Amino acid sequence: MLVTALRERNAYFVVAGWNHLTANLLLATLMLFGRRFAVWTDTPDVGKRRPWPWRILRAGWLRWVFAKADRIMGTGRAALNALRVMGADQRKLVNLPYFVDVARYRMRQSAALEGRPLRFISSGRLNNEKKGHDLALRALVKASDSTRVPFEYTIAGVGPDEQALRELAKRLGVEEQLKLPGWLEPEELIDLMQNSDVLLHPSPTHEPYGVAILEGMACGLPVLASDVCGAAVDRIESGVNGCVHHAGNVDELAEQIAGLLSAPERVRDMGGMARTTAQEWPIERGVSIIRDICLGQTQINGNR
Repeated sequence: MLVTALRERNAYFVVAGWNHLTANLLLATLMLFGRRFAVWTDTPDVGKRRPWPWRILRAGWLRWVFAKADRIMGTGRAALNALRVMGADQRKLVNLPYFVDVARYRMRQSAALEGRPLRFISSGRLNNEKKGHDLALRALVKASDSTRVPFEYTIAGVGPDEQALRELAKRLGVEEQLKLPGWLEPEELIDLMQNSDVLLHPSPTHEPYGVAILEGMACGLPVLASDVCGAAVDRIESGVNGCVHHAGNVDELAEQIAGLLSAPERVRDMGGMARTTAQEWPIERGVSIIRDICLGQTQINGNR
């Protein structure tokens, strides 16, 4: 790629991020030799604490990148807001979030909700510090106790906190209601989502986007997610296609869950709206945005 940057004066480059040495070497080459490029990033963590020398060097480097880039792409509204805070020119910003193949993630099956526990699902690494599955389990128990309505909770994935989750479920008296199927292939995950009712994504710490949210919405699941997930801020309209809670707030999440346990008919309505939201962002839309950037036809503010 570096050789191409040196040889191809008329090539246009789209560089993903600046967190790796190879990407930074490519960016430096492009800027020094006056090549045209766009840069893309997921949602930066503007609140992250860094040593002051590194913070100053990083800020200076990014000012140079932002000044030289034709376009600066971010994954949704949260990313664009963060990039503005970091000094990116509003006129260069383009919304390019993550995409999933909506047609592949089929609409959930319309199984009857009455007469059975409501089925909740999460997908991600079993790491409570980053994914908050323990928070979700506590919220589910709290909501179930208050409504006297049972639930099932499946977490698809593997990770270091599998045993901790099993022990927590046992202490809370819901070990039979927690399902940990382990690693699933993509089609297996889709099938599991199709046979679930609600996706939980309660990350307690900064999550740049959260593709699981997009997958759940594409399957027609309402999503309950925390406000530190880029996709939650970008796609969820609380009370319409899901709900957003403050990160780490078990009581708030439990209240949202209780609302669905008490009125399961809302699950169908919100799930339908979630699917509609997903259909607004097919892969073709992402291809069109990148093509327009490469052809120099993107609208000046980029917020398509």
